[in-house]
Amino acid sequence: MTLIMVIPYSEGVMLISDKQSTTQSTREKVTKIDLITTNGPVIAGAGSTRDVDIIFNKIRQKDSDNRTILNDTSDIITELFGDVYLASANFNFNLIVLTNENGGVIFNQFNGCRYPQSSAINRCFYIGSGSDFVSYFLDYTDTTSFLEEETIKFGLLMIKIASYKDPFVSSPNEYGCDISICKNDGSFELKHIKPVEVNNTALLYEQGRGGINYEFE
Repeated sequence: MTLIMVIPYSEGVMLISDKQSTTQSTREKVTKIDLITTNGPVIAGAGSTRDVDIIFNKIRQKDSDNRTILNDTSDIITELFGDVYLASANFNFNLIVLTNENGGVIFNQFNGCRYPQSSAINRCFYIGSGSDFVSYFLDYTDTTSFLEEETIKFGLLMIKIASYKDPFVSSPNEYGCDISICKNDGSFELKHIKPVEVNNTALLYEQGRGGINYEFE
């Protein structure tokens, strides 16, 4: 019930998401990305908005850093849900944690278990129901040579495409988007893009990247 993407680019890695609540009975603006410190880590959650908020708050209370975030998150997930619930088919939660390790950004994903899957970032990763409609673009587009502006516009376009098909993904023109810019120099930054119109005819990145005039809040 969301779309969150990890996109590598020429200066580092970008995490970008839509901003719609995943509570089925409401339609409201929420934040799905949280930057813990200016040197990382950064976290993003797909699934129940309530569960995401609880985990974000508990991580803040622990003053987690790049060294402790994975163990802290594992302990919090187990405390909240328990091993039995994590193993059940009803578990509907997916968490991305980007950590800054030895000058590089590492992708960590908690997906229905207390221990993360970890990987270097040399391709796009994605979570949320909206990814069903843009996975082809994300799997077959080499973004590693993109500049920062190109990467932002590519992410906005992916969210726009997903919003056509997934009622739980908000279009960028409705609430805007959240992005975290994680650079190779070790700096992490969280930004919020104002609502922006993405050309409805720009269904391919090559056609649409020049026509998106976004602004930060």
